[in-house]
Amino acid sequence: MAVSINSVYKKVLTIANKEQRGYMTPVQFNLLANQVQQSIFEQYFYDLKQASRIKGNDTNNADHIEILKEKISIFESVNKGDFNIKPVDFYKITDIIYRDGTVVQHLTRREYNVVNKNSLTKPSLSNPVYTLQEDYIIDTDFSSAVPGNYSPWIIIDDGTQLGINTTYQDINAKYTLYYIRRPKAVKWGYTLVGQSNFTDTPIYNSQNSIDFELHDSEEYVIVNKILKLFGIMIKDPSLYQLSNAEDVTSSQNEKQ
Repeated sequence: MAVSINSVYKKVLTIANKEQRGYMTPVQFNLLANQVQQSIFEQYFYDLKQASRIKGNDTNNADHIEILKEKISIFESVNKGDFNIKPVDFYKITDIIYRDGTVVQHLTRREYNVVNKNSLTKPSLSNPVYTLQEDYIIDTDFSSAVPGNYSPWIIIDDGTQLGINTTYQDINAKYTLYYIRRPKAVKWGYTLVGQSNFTDTPIYNSQNSIDFELHDSEEYVIVNKILKLFGIMIKDPSLYQLSNAEDVTSSQNEKQ
């Protein structure tokens, strides 16, 4: 499932031109399109968090949660190769799983220091834990951290002395990282074609384009949000209001 970049581009230009609000260049469109995709993507997690707080057996809310999870599932990814290097498309961890199926518990640095002092809660193979230590080099017992050019971004403790002073071959062999990746950057690719008036016109080039990775139900939302941002960019409040009105209509239709 994906949203066609060209379909969105044509709808945006059609509405903007219909209202005689000026011409949006491909460069402007691509800039706004990526801002909108990232905004919608991040909104999924906020909405899911808010919906999960609602208690009771609300069928509508349960359906809303399932829809959000479906939209997020598009970006689920797996890293079995290297815990040493943070994936370039990383957004957030969903799980780290030991090879026997045990889920590794996430702890903050403070929480780790607390559980590690108690023999009953100390990390072990049956109770492994991990903490994130970005931009720091951590020693094996987490007792110190110094800035460094190289930093293991995930530290796993399963009671077997895995850490900065050991190779990560053992970690990579034992554990699998499940995470949510960021959407790939979208792009409306084009070829400039000369016209009789000596101006070049951008013509859609599918070979040089990248579609939105968002759920295909988001196309209407994407169009409206791009129009809103374009209205702000060119300081045209009427275009912003137009897209707001379209949002209201879309919301009403969804509820029906």
